[in-house]
Amino acid sequence: MNFGRGEAWETDAAEDLLKSAGDWQLVLQIGVDRHAGIPQPGAYYVIMRKQYMAARRFDRARVTYHCD
Repeated sequence: MNFGRGEAWETDAAEDLLKSAGDWQLVLQIGVDRHAGIPQPGAYYVIMRKQYMAARRFDRARVTYHCD
């Protein structure tokens, strides 16, 4: 989903996502590091639902990328 415009937050899909937002937790944030081969701006975020964290179900993790 592209939430780059304000109207996107007024959709049913966005409403469903917002309802479950508290279920997710940031596990790891990886920023720019040219020495590690990550030259582009922005950051990678590894997120997981809290229930999967508690069960150590790391196969259920999701990675997102954000850039200004």
